[in-house]
Amino acid sequence: MRIIIPEKLAEEILQGKRVIVKKEFRLPENIKPGTLVDIYDEKGNFICKASANPYSNIVLRVISFEKDFDIKELFLERLKKAKKFRERFYKGTYRWVYSEADFLSGLIVDKYNDIVVFQNSNPFFEKYKRELVEAILEIEDIEAIYEKDKYRSRVLEGLKEVEKFWYGNKEETIIEEGKARFYVNVVLGQKTGFFLDQRENRIFFEGIAEGKVLDVFAYTGGFGIHAALNPNVEKVVFIEKDEKATYYIKKNAELNDVKDKIEIIEGDAFKILPKLVDKGEKFDVVNLDPAGLAVSGVPKAKAMKSLYIINSFAIKLIKEGYLVTSDCSYYIHLEEFKELIFKAIRYNKKEGKLFHIGRQAFDHPVVSFHKELEYLKTLYIYIN
Repeated sequence: MRIIIPEKLAEEILQGKRVIVKKEFRLPENIKPGTLVDIYDEKGNFICKASANPYSNIVLRVISFEKDFDIKELFLERLKKAKKFRERFYKGTYRWVYSEADFLSGLIVDKYNDIVVFQNSNPFFEKYKRELVEAILEIEDIEAIYEKDKYRSRVLEGLKEVEKFWYGNKEETIIEEGKARFYVNVVLGQKTGFFLDQRENRIFFEGIAEGKVLDVFAYTGGFGIHAALNPNVEKVVFIEKDEKATYYIKKNAELNDVKDKIEIIEGDAFKILPKLVDKGEKFDVVNLDPAGLAVSGVPKAKAMKSLYIINSFAIKLIKEGYLVTSDCSYYIHLEEFKELIFKAIRYNKKEGKLFHIGRQAFDHPVVSFHKELEYLKTLYIYIN
């Protein structure tokens, strides 16, 4: 099918734009999701091949600038290019494919040593997952490939939720991150099993940790385990409501030989922090790493209020020390986040010195036209 788009959109695609949303262009509703269409400009020039979905907010995803291509060869070429870039920084474990950043819109591939996990929200790629798996196996000598497609954005594309092994059945491995090691279970874990985007922030956190540390929304203990490895840290308290995650906090503490330093409080951080404040508890370092609060369908004001509340309680727990606080919502921008945190500091009649801003890991690059790929920000603030 031939689709003609305005000159402005055509020019932007040639400059690097990889997705077109509904407010920019309307598709005929008789197109089936995942149909590969030919995109032309108003002058009759061929621009690209794109995946179409009139029922999604993302109506077009650019697939190739070639009129004729082989899908497996396309996967091979782009996977190799993405791998070469990542292995400038990391060995063994990294985000191998990051959607538009690697010209594979809607596709996420994470590699944990000998296990590969993928997630897909592109209806066109849905028909070629076997070719994707074959391409991965041709490039990497691995033991398992697992599809973990159970999340909201996939449903919005009209795709069914899927969780299955495409190759092998190994679900757990041990990864290295700086001085720390972690168990990753790709079946039981959240997202693809681990949050690789916080890698550099966790390593930096290890260096500043001291005394008594509180790791809130701890998941499997990434920040807190790093802190426990610092000899200046006496104790790390983890707060996490996911029972499976707390099991792995214990396993990771044993793996890193720091089990004597840790305490785990299982439950909702929004309920636990006020109780710690009422008890008069104090910490030298508090880390907050909540799941994205400002997501599609949740009013931004509500998300901002939740961030303000939880950070305000964290600040009350610090007499003099460090607040390390993250937000992983694209909809909340860095300046908004900074102002919100400083407002909470002022409300608590304290002073804060922002001395470092952490970003997402190097394997989560950002490309032109796709600012939504830049979402993570971590503030390191000295409170007194």
